[in-house]
Amino acid sequence: MRSAAAVSPEVNQFNQIENPESPARRKFLKASLSSLLLPALSTPWLVSCGGSSYVPPTPRLTSVTNFRDVAGPTDQEAYRTSSGRKLRRGVIYRSNALAASQKDLDTLNTLNIKADYDLRTPAERDAPADTPPAGASYIKVNLLCTPDNPPPVVQTSDECISYMEKSYTDLVTDQAERDQLGELFQMLATTSGSQVYHCSGGKDRTGWVTNILLNVLGVPQDVITQNYMLTNVYSEASILASYQQMITTYGKPTADVYYPLYIADERYLNAGLNQVVASYGTMAGYISEGIGLSSIVQNQIRDKFLT
Repeated sequence: MRSAAAVSPEVNQFNQIENPESPARRKFLKASLSSLLLPALSTPWLVSCGGSSYVPPTPRLTSVTNFRDVAGPTDQEAYRTSSGRKLRRGVIYRSNALAASQKDLDTLNTLNIKADYDLRTPAERDAPADTPPAGASYIKVNLLCTPDNPPPVVQTSDECISYMEKSYTDLVTDQAERDQLGELFQMLATTSGSQVYHCSGGKDRTGWVTNILLNVLGVPQDVITQNYMLTNVYSEASILASYQQMITTYGKPTADVYYPLYIADERYLNAGLNQVVASYGTMAGYISEGIGLSSIVQNQIRDKFLT
């Protein structure tokens, strides 16, 4: 483990979650519905508790590390709305780039996924290319409405953080991006079968789409934030690998400057949420007016994704 003094504050913050002995990690996992080990429990034991509506624990994939059920990892840990309704598992997944190994693709093929929404730009879709599950339609939704999504040119980690915050506020203020979000949710509401959506790392564009979806369903915002921050647990190894590669290629000072690109940070999500309040007053206003989801479409989403 790198010492806290040897890294920037942003990297040190993540190291506190990374360290298995850290109180910060224990607190984070407890606050983030920490049953990530439950998928390893035997199916027969869970079946005895789950009844006829039982859905197996969401598989942990090796090659697609941030793949997860939006509703929660297990039946026992499925999210609930503020009114107490339970999210339906096995119908909507979020992910990082869906470039699966054959072993993981075999697993994905068991999930009855009928639509794979790729939120990346055209240039990103080839690096790496998706391997959609068998029987799934591959649907391109360029959420940023740009040909590519290159890293920013910044000099400090604070500038990098500001760049990330702006990318979230753009999802609120940019008309073209809002239009893409509206089209995506129209498809999510009306497509039969299970579905998955993803960007590159499964944290920013995917995280914002999940924020909208869980708000439509009525999940409390603090739980939504916990779901958002779980990227730092699921993608821990790849985040650190990217950081180490940056050190090897460009040196540690540059790696520290660009480290905020790799992680989920509440400041990014909060920047988007604060812009929602500034522009629309509430998330409900942003959802209905900003991205144009009618009450009919919102009810379709609730019917699909709530038990």
